[in-house]
Amino acid sequence: MHGGGYSFGSPNGHRKLTAHLAKACNVNALSIDYRMVPEHPYPAPLDDCMSAYKYLLDQDYSPDSIVLAGDSCGGGLVSAVPLEARKRGLPLPAASVAMSPWYDLTLESESLETNKEKDVLGTKAFVDMLAERYTSGNKQLRKDPVISPLYGDLKGLNPHWISVAGHDTLLDDGVRFYEKAQKAGVDVHLAKAEGQQHVFEFMAGKSPEANESIKNIGEWVKGKIGS
Repeated sequence: MHGGGYSFGSPNGHRKLTAHLAKACNVNALSIDYRMVPEHPYPAPLDDCMSAYKYLLDQDYSPDSIVLAGDSCGGGLVSAVPLEARKRGLPLPAASVAMSPWYDLTLESESLETNKEKDVLGTKAFVDMLAERYTSGNKQLRKDPVISPLYGDLKGLNPHWISVAGHDTLLDDGVRFYEKAQKAGVDVHLAKAEGQQHVFEFMAGKSPEANESIKNIGEWVKGKIGS
């Protein structure tokens, strides 16, 4: 589930990252071309990801063999989908891998301010604009757990790997979710790469830090599903 603030990005743009992940995890990948804003705000992106997950189940893939992976807003979706699946009475996937996830569209994370001089990608104003577009200007929606998974009931959630970057404005989104998931008894792992930027795994094949993160994700995933 690709990132891009629900506004841009595509399976093609994420093809290299997806391939590196699939190879490291020893799996086939299904990359989702979900609808995006401004034409298709919430719930369209979530509905499309849910449809893709249900498609796999309908094709007789065991949920125990399915791992969701995504970056930034896609990282939010890999946690929103299990929360939504639970609401719909569907089995949860085996695991979720969230890279630099966007978990709090209310923008309460302190790193939006503390890392604003370090992050080359997103200012708080820019992230706020993306949240505004995704929720069609409805600020009350921003705390809905399937929009901001940080506010969900995480008890019983599937295992999660969360990768965060030390210079990312969204750093605290991942850290706060990890802490809440831990308290809820979730099997959750936090990997923090000091000095790295938002979704540094995008540099897989060129950056040793990205390569190390992808390798570690692969080992974790293989341990969860035996791939």
